[in-house]
This record gives sequence, structure tokens and C-alpha cells, in this order.
Amino acid sequence: MLGPLRYAWSWLFLFLGIVPASLGAFQDMEGQWEAQYTFRLDLGMAREYQARLRASGSRGLFTWGALRAAEKETTEYEFNLTLGAADSVGSYTQTDLESGKMLSRIPFAGGEAYTVCEPLPGIPWRFTGAVRKLGPWDCQQALGQFRGREYEVWFTPEVAVSIGPWKLQGIPGLVVLATDRAGAVTLSLTSWKPSGEGVPWVETPEDCLDVESYAELQREWAARLMRRLKARMPRGAQLSLGEQNALERFD
Repeated sequence: MLGPLRYAWSWLFLFLGIVPASLGAFQDMEGQWEAQYTFRLDLGMAREYQARLRASGSRGLFTWGALRAAEKETTEYEFNLTLGAADSVGSYTQTDLESGKMLSRIPFAGGEAYTVCEPLPGIPWRFTGAVRKLGPWDCQQALGQFRGREYEVWFTPEVAVSIGPWKLQGIPGLVVLATDRAGAVTLSLTSWKPSGEGVPWVETPEDCLDVESYAELQREWAARLMRRLKARMPRGAQLSLGEQNALERFD
């Protein structure tokens, strides 16, 4: 009799707030699937987004931009420059493991949006051997550095997928929780299921920026903003620019 057991598992998943598609979900899955994440960014102001990762074979598309919650600034005496913005389209990162390429759309302050094209990041993950139970999943720990942040990732090899959320690639299993050491970035899985949907695909535009050009764009935008702020301040007032608190930091 599998009925009572099935209901017991379903109740447990709902209690934990994590909803797999079925009891048969824990298996190798290199076909079509999707995962939902809560994406929390605290870049001077804490914001929480609903994010979705869709994958089909070697291709994946991670989309976010639907704002779920926002918190007010915690202090009036500290100024951190937060780069990036939101618009009606939002941000996305598409990954192609076969070609080794990645394309991201990044909304920017001032109503502009840029497309950045780059090779798949070779994050040097270190697998510590630590284990942890997160909801129904037995997870393993991986540590890695990427674009100015140190990430701790808990993943489950029980769902043997090879595409991760955002740009956190190269982990042999489904990412269940990812955080950076500073507490500014958190990705937490809320659901995973096989899917009949394909992955929408964006062809590389002619004006796609490489990573070096995007990093320079960040620095130039920050410098222009500082000049405008200083021009509006009273004579003799001092203003200094601290850390450019972007999701990706090119210090």
C-alpha cells in the first residue's frame, strides 16, 4: 500500500515549503526541468525576487526581476553605491554548456539595459565533504570564489543536473542553497520539477559587451554619478565613494 506513504511524503514537503513534482523526482534528470528560487540581494537595500531556472539538455535560462519584498535602508550615515536597476523585462542569464558560452541581460540605472556575453565561468569549486539535510534533500557543500564574492553552496547529487542558478555553474547536482560570505546574496530553492516546456533562447546581439567592457562601464557610471552628486552638495562638503556594491564586483 503506497497511498498512506505517498500522502505522508506530500505532507512533509508542504510542511517544509519545498514541493518536488512527485515521488519519482529524485533521479538523474538531463532532460527538461525547472526550478523556482527565492533570490535575495542586500546591496545597500535588501530586496527579494522570485526567480526561475529552466533547463533543457545543455541549455539553461535563469530569469529574475519579479520583486517580492523590499526593506528600507538600515542607516542614514553610510553611502554605498548600488549598481543595477529593474525594469519590466528584468534580468536573465542564459547558459549553453555545449558551446561554453553565457549571455546575460542587465538592466542599468537610467532606464538602459545591457547584454553581456562571456565564456562560462570556471569557478574553482572546493568540495569539502560536509553534508547537511535541507528539506527532503541530502546535500553536500561546495565553496568557491566568483567576481569578488565567496560563495557557500549546498547541492544535492540526488538530482543530477549540471546547470545551476544564475552564474553558479560547475556543480554536479541541483543547487538547493547558495549564499555569499558577506550575506549580500542568497539563492534558496523553493521547488523543482520535470517540465514539458522548452527553453526560450536569445541569439547573441551585435552590441553584446564582453566582461571587461561591462566592468569599465560600471566604473564610468559610478564616476559620473559621483560628479553629479558632488555638484549638488554645498561648497566644502565632503563625499567619498566606498565599495561599489554590485552583484558582480570587479575591484
